[in-house]
Amino acid sequence: SAQRLSSRSPRPPRARWGIFLCPVLLGVPGCSAEVEAERTAADPRVEAPSPGDGLYRTSCSPCPGETGLGDGAVASTLPVRPANIIEHLGDHSYEEIVRRVSEGIPPAMPPAQMTQDQVRQVMSYIWGMVPDSTRARLRALQITMEEDH
Repeated sequence: SAQRLSSRSPRPPRARWGIFLCPVLLGVPGCSAEVEAERTAADPRVEAPSPGDGLYRTSCSPCPGETGLGDGAVASTLPVRPANIIEHLGDHSYEEIVRRVSEGIPPAMPPAQMTQDQVRQVMSYIWGMVPDSTRARLRALQITMEEDH
């Protein structure tokens, strides 16, 4: 029955399980960002995520958590509990944070397995998580830190 087939919504393409499972099973950064990009391209109503979003979710969020408060999925298993990264934004200059993330903060955090440009993308994403009511105060503190160094 051709009419019955035409009244059904089109069937989505089969999921590519390797793409969905690679971040979980292999810990490969960027895989979930690729899946998200495909989903966004398929539905123009969905706002495209920033590049830092995918990097943060795959490489960072297990420790500081989805909102950066230090409550990630593995936070309680680490020898040093992750810091609330939102609170630290005003304690260091922007470039100091990029350097610390890139080089690591022993024993609390290993070096980031990404380029400095990717770290900057993650930092932009993190700044986007800061509530509007707090952002101006943290930016002013960060500028003061930059002037002092």
